[in-house]
Amino acid sequence: MPRLEPLWALDPVLYLILQRYPILRFGARSESVGKDYDPAFEEKRQTAEEESKAYRDELEQLPTVELKARIADARKREAEIIAASKKRLEDERFYNQPESTADFKYWAKLSYWSLEEIVALSLGRDPRKVNWQIIGRFHLESEFVAEYSQRNTIVSRAKTMGQLWDQTIPFMAIAWARRMRFDFPEELASEIESLGIQIADWKSLYDQKQKALSDLESALAEEREKYLQAMQHNSKFLDEYSAKANSTIDGYQIKVERMKAEIADLSDALNQKQKCGSDAPNRDVGTRERDSLLKLVLGMAIDGYGFDVKAARSPTARELSDHLQRLGLSLSDDTIRAYLNEAKALLPGDLPE
Repeated sequence: MPRLEPLWALDPVLYLILQRYPILRFGARSESVGKDYDPAFEEKRQTAEEESKAYRDELEQLPTVELKARIADARKREAEIIAASKKRLEDERFYNQPESTADFKYWAKLSYWSLEEIVALSLGRDPRKVNWQIIGRFHLESEFVAEYSQRNTIVSRAKTMGQLWDQTIPFMAIAWARRMRFDFPEELASEIESLGIQIADWKSLYDQKQKALSDLESALAEEREKYLQAMQHNSKFLDEYSAKANSTIDGYQIKVERMKAEIADLSDALNQKQKCGSDAPNRDVGTRERDSLLKLVLGMAIDGYGFDVKAARSPTARELSDHLQRLGLSLSDDTIRAYLNEAKALLPGDLPE
C-alpha cells in the first residue's frame, strides 16, 4: 500500500487555508437535506469561502521560505490542539475519575492481592473498576492504558520467575516493588505499616542469608583443608618417628643380643676359672687379669642390663643370674652382686649418672 503524504506536504496552501477556516472542511449543504440544513452554518461557510480566496492569493505570492515558516507554525498549533484534545478526552474517561481511585485502607487489610490487583493498585486505581478486561480497548489511544500494559508485563514475568505469586501477601508485593523500583503509592504502603506489618524485602534477606551461608561453607571448607593438611603432616611425622623408633629399638636389640653373647662367653670363662681353681686351690688369678675381667663384667652389666652403680641393691644381679640359668649355667645372684660391687671400685672418679 503506497504511503499517503500529509496535506501540508501535498498542498501547503490548502493546508494553511483549512487551518484558518476549518469550517471549509465540511461540504455545502442544500435545503433538500431537510432537518439537517442549518442556514446559519451555510452562511458562515460561504463567508469563509469568500475570505479564503483572498488568503489563497496572499499565500501563493509568499516566498518559499516564508511559506514553510507559516506551515511549521500551523503544524505546531495543530499538534498542541490535538494533544490538548487527547488530554481532555483522557481526563474525562472513567478510569481517571475520582470514583475509580482505590480505597487504600480497604486494600491494605486484604490477606493477598492478585497479579492484576497489584498492577491496578500500583497506579492508584480500584482493581474492581480498572482492569485489563475493561480498559484494554483503549490501548492504542491512551497513555494510561499503555502504562498499565507495561506494568502488567513486568508483574507477569515476576510471577514466572517466582518473585510474585497469583496470591501475593500485600507487604511482600510492596517490598518487591521497592526493590525493583516499581512505582507504588506510598499512601498504600503507609496503610499496611499502620497495621503493624513490617514491609521487608524478603528476596534481599534471602539473598543475604544465602551469601552468609556460602561464606560460612567456604570458611568451613578452608578450615577442613587446613585440618587435613595438618593431619597429613602429623601422620608423616608419626610415620618417620615410628620408623626411627623401630630402628633404634632394633639397634638396641642387636646390642643386647651381642652383650648376652659376651656375657655367655664370660660365664664360660668364669666357670673354667672356677674349675681350674678347684683343681689347683693354690693357684690365684693375677691381679691385672682379674681387674680386666671385673671391668668387662661391669661394662656389659651397665650397657646391656642398665645396671645402676649407685643403687643400694640393683636387680641386675638377679637378671644376670636368671639369664645364666636359661643358658644352663649356674651362678647365684649374690656371687654376681659381689663381683659387681668389687668392679665398681675400679671406676675412675665419680660414678656415672
